[in-house]
Amino acid sequence: MLATVLSQALENYLLFHDLAPGTAAWYRRVVSVFRTWAGGDPLLADFNGEQISRLLRDKKAAGRSPFYVKSLRGGLVAVLREIRGDEPMERVRGVRPGQLDPEAWTPAEVEQLLRACDPMPPESRWRWVLTIAVAYYTGLDRCDLWRIERRHISPAGAIRWRRSKTGGRCHVGLPVDVVALIDHHCPRQGPILHLGVSPEWFRRIFAGIVARSGLTGTFKKFRKTSGSLVEQAQPGTGHRHLGNTRAVFEANYEAHDLTRAVPTMPQVIRLPSFDPPPRPLFDPRQQDR
Repeated sequence: MLATVLSQALENYLLFHDLAPGTAAWYRRVVSVFRTWAGGDPLLADFNGEQISRLLRDKKAAGRSPFYVKSLRGGLVAVLREIRGDEPMERVRGVRPGQLDPEAWTPAEVEQLLRACDPMPPESRWRWVLTIAVAYYTGLDRCDLWRIERRHISPAGAIRWRRSKTGGRCHVGLPVDVVALIDHHCPRQGPILHLGVSPEWFRRIFAGIVARSGLTGTFKKFRKTSGSLVEQAQPGTGHRHLGNTRAVFEANYEAHDLTRAVPTMPQVIRLPSFDPPPRPLFDPRQQDR
């Protein structure tokens, strides 16, 4: 059956192609944004380079981050390319996001984020405390954090990892108190950090944590924080910690004053105590609200 509308065409493509779950979810998210903007499920003829360009222009005019607009462009162009196959594509408006800001949180500010988890129910609180701690020490993206299993962590807390986004290798470590928290709460098999929520719910919940802490930034700021602190402590090693090339690291970090962005502070953060103790079993179906 030939698809006539955008959502049907995408689902037909996903049915016959073996894509990574994250890629399929990303395609569905950007198509959902396009459908919302179009006011419904558009005909395939109305999903083209000109309409994508109009959407990007409107998102920019609405004040959305240039990095968001660029990511949206990349997703929609990828979907259009997959649907069109060998057919020609129209030109799509370009996006220039500018240079990334290397602003990072200090260890003291990360502890503010941990304290901002206190009002959460116990079954939600320990998950977010653990997620924040692991993100801080490893600098891994959310998509990689959700893939970590206990078997990937050595008894001493070392993690050898290949990033899903770039394939780059990195070698990071967790302190013993974080490993102990993992062993107390998380399953011995399967992902240890997946919260059972969609990426959008994850973003919203974490935005609430940041707001309660009195800080600013998104979850991506942990990557900047972790890389900056490692670079500050051992110059020339930040890119290896993040699994980047040195050129990428220098382009996004070294052009700025790291000593001003990230003051020299101890890298070890203090995990909060739990009283009463949270539930010992991990329930990935729990929906944090």
